[in-house]
Amino acid sequence: MCGPSLAPSHSLATERKEAALFTYPFSSEIGAGDIPQDLQEALWREINSRVGEGDGPGPLTRLEKSLILVRISGAMLNSPRTHLHCLAALKAGATLDQVAEACVSVITVGMLRWKMASMDALSCAEAWARERRLPPRTRPAPEKGMAQRIEEIREYIRKALSREFPDMWERLVEVAPFALDGYMRIRGGLLRSGGAIPKHIKELMVVGSDIVQGNAWGAGMHAGQAIRDGATVAQM
Repeated sequence: MCGPSLAPSHSLATERKEAALFTYPFSSEIGAGDIPQDLQEALWREINSRVGEGDGPGPLTRLEKSLILVRISGAMLNSPRTHLHCLAALKAGATLDQVAEACVSVITVGMLRWKMASMDALSCAEAWARERRLPPRTRPAPEKGMAQRIEEIREYIRKALSREFPDMWERLVEVAPFALDGYMRIRGGLLRSGGAIPKHIKELMVVGSDIVQGNAWGAGMHAGQAIRDGATVAQM
């Protein structure tokens, strides 16, 4: 008979293997610095518990849970958790196309969620996938009239807002141009002149909501637009 094994238990060995897969310091991709290994392992243990590591078969797979949690974390403006669940999805077998779609879906909650949580998470997921030579994301198929529509949006930004195309929209053009088109159509309808609320007041509403959500870029852009639409300094 063999004596007691000195090798790590199966669960501990699995945990260490999972942690080793997570050694890419995803925060470096967005300039946030490296995450210490012990902290990465602790974070990964939490993710494992959230998505049901070791659970028996259930109505949702680990991959499906991870994709749902990408959306939830992005909607909550929780950038670190969005990063983690993107990686969890990839490790569970998701494609980059699936992760990208989950990240972009958060735009239905608001563009700010894409800018402040999902966009960087997708960049880090792509970097992590490159490290492991996973298949790249599929480029979106050209849609009739979309190229012209994107150029119209670019021109609108230059003329109406006196700004160059922001990085969050450049990324959407690359990943999901239809999402940017849809967002701009909603935005144009809601912030149009001639509605029940004066245009400059609508812009001040956006300024206030951007401030409380920590979006300095958006608050500044809409503050300038409010002034151009007739808001006074006292109102601002």
